[in-house]
Amino acid sequence: MHSNSVMNNGYALPLQDHTARGHSRLSPSGAHRWMLCPASVPFQKKLGIISQSSEYAAEGTAVHEIIERCLKDGAEPIDFIGKTLSVDKFEKTITEKMADNAAVMVNFCRMKKSDNADLYSEIYLDLSDMFIDGLDGGTADCVIISHDKKSAVIADYKNGTVKVDVTYNQQLLIYAVGAIERFELPKDSIVELAIIQPNVYKEPQIFSLTVSEIEKWRDN
Repeated sequence: MHSNSVMNNGYALPLQDHTARGHSRLSPSGAHRWMLCPASVPFQKKLGIISQSSEYAAEGTAVHEIIERCLKDGAEPIDFIGKTLSVDKFEKTITEKMADNAAVMVNFCRMKKSDNADLYSEIYLDLSDMFIDGLDGGTADCVIISHDKKSAVIADYKNGTVKVDVTYNQQLLIYAVGAIERFELPKDSIVELAIIQPNVYKEPQIFSLTVSEIEKWRDN
């Protein structure tokens, strides 16, 4: 288990430990791989690929931490510029670009949240109802549920430079299944899936489906 913290004027600011729940053998973020090739999971584990970390991956984790702090505590991404975040074995100093990228996600989620909706940042969703061995649950970056449960937003931040398509994105669809179960969304509710990838797209990528359409995808 790794301990993450932000260094601010020499003091370590504790960050939420996202490893506390442990990891499922299958993760929603890897759904594009294991849905097409289930054998990839034991193969990558055998090679040690899943547990490997990289400095670039640490940068993405750092940006995610900024996003979480802003959505939960009301901070602003600009406040983190120049601070150092410890992620695994790397020390990441927050740059203006990293803060700007975080701001794209933060601003999108804040815009989507209204007085008639609740925003959940880094929310754990139980996925046992999908009845997929090894897929117990997953943590979504941001889920927004309207009070009347007629609409929902599932947003995910991507730090990479390889384009991620939001259309029928497996990871977001899996999160949507978990959100539908947890918040008991009606079948005619509209679920907006969003990929925020500022290193690739200037604007958030959005794809909308009804709960009925998502459940049909789940059952198939």
